[in-house]
Amino acid sequence: MAQQLKRQGRGSRDGGGGGAESTSTSNSTTPGATTTPAFWAVPSTEEEGDALDIDLNDISPNPFNDREMGDLTWLAANVAKHGVMTDINVMHTAVFAEYWPRAAEGITTKYVLAFGERRWRASRMAGKKTIPAVLRNNVVEEIRAILFSENFHRKQLRPIEEAREFKRLKEEEGLSTRQIAAELNLSGPGYVAGRLKLLDLPEELQAIVGTEDGPGVSMARTIARQLDDPEDMLLVWELIRDEGVSVKEAVRRLHSGDVSVLKENGVPEPRNANPADNQSGTNASAADAAGAGGVGEPDGSDDASTKREASDTQPDTAEASSTAKTNDVSVTPQKAPKPAAGKKAASAQDAAQRSHASADREMTCQNMVAQGVTLTPEQVDGLFARALLAPTQQAAARASAQKWLREAGKAVFTVSDTESYFEAVLSSGNHELVKTVTVVTALAACEVRARDGRRQWDVHDAEHVRLLIEAGNHHPESAWERAQLTKYGVPFPVGDAADADSIN
Repeated sequence: MAQQLKRQGRGSRDGGGGGAESTSTSNSTTPGATTTPAFWAVPSTEEEGDALDIDLNDISPNPFNDREMGDLTWLAANVAKHGVMTDINVMHTAVFAEYWPRAAEGITTKYVLAFGERRWRASRMAGKKTIPAVLRNNVVEEIRAILFSENFHRKQLRPIEEAREFKRLKEEEGLSTRQIAAELNLSGPGYVAGRLKLLDLPEELQAIVGTEDGPGVSMARTIARQLDDPEDMLLVWELIRDEGVSVKEAVRRLHSGDVSVLKENGVPEPRNANPADNQSGTNASAADAAGAGGVGEPDGSDDASTKREASDTQPDTAEASSTAKTNDVSVTPQKAPKPAAGKKAASAQDAAQRSHASADREMTCQNMVAQGVTLTPEQVDGLFARALLAPTQQAAARASAQKWLREAGKAVFTVSDTESYFEAVLSSGNHELVKTVTVVTALAACEVRARDGRRQWDVHDAEHVRLLIEAGNHHPESAWERAQLTKYGVPFPVGDAADADSIN
């Protein structure tokens, strides 16, 4: 992306006149000034990497930084008390304008920010006159790509938001999926292409992909790949959601005409049943189903599975005849409803128990924070390893940590914006506070991972609960959580626990 954007910048300069060579003695920074924009000459006394103390009014924000600044109140208060703890990075406007003439239009200050806009703005709010900075002209060529990549990952975008951003890069920047993946440090072009496929879904599905109420990314991508009609996609998702069938089975039923949804009383109801279509007999429906058994499946799918599904569509003749006489509409009967219902009920019970277990663990975590539980060095090492090395949702973890600290009366700062709070803590100079917040955030990261209902537990989740048991006197009460701990060899207290099977 850097090379792509670099070419675009040079093209703009060559076609429209960059002012990199022009000089001016004017350093007006008055908002709305009517003076003609002019770039400062690069001073011969300032070299790459120099530490400078720069007048705040001699710096302009970077036009490529679209980061939300958030609430700067507490950061400004800390800057007023302790000063800026980490230097900002700046570029000479003349150098910036050489690569990005269009973006530099209207900039009349000597410097353009590279990194550190929140610190720069907080310093202005704190009434500071100057700010410590390091000269970084060497990042000019790639600054747009760097800022975009940092902001992209910082925003914690939902899958569909990522898809829309990738689409914008393809259409507006002309980047390929491979270039997008490389510049954003993603797993590969397949990741980008998979996200873009989500845009083929109807808006109703796009809005819920990756949420508790919607399909996961892989399932949504499969639905979009196998179907073209938005209404069919919605219908397939309803079958998956309401009846617990696989994508393959839902698509098979859609194409075979064997499509029903559950009424509120749990009785299957035909969707768009047409007597004329059904009177032709169920053998044709069964034949269609057999041919549609592997719709959209990769080559080499399980033949036995396909044959079994085709066989399942062959109705018992007497049962089919009875159905036709009773209802005047022949609808392929639902097979083995009791096992399906039992499986669904068991799954619902597991989900309920898992939810209760999550609530109990969170209470334990909050109690540990409130009581200031001290962990052993070994426990701290294990906690940090799980938080840093296992995949976690950092934004959610930070939000939970801030909530626990606030409710325990240990947050110190009352700033509501999570990002601003953590920056205030880091800039506070209070080593004990930094240590406490770090440990609590690591604990929250492990708990956020454990409560994620979209994934199966592993040994790291079990070790997280071991810590809660040993350090927080946690008592697992649900059969689901106890089974997980037993699976990974984690002992737990078996005192007067509640009857887990009664939790529903």
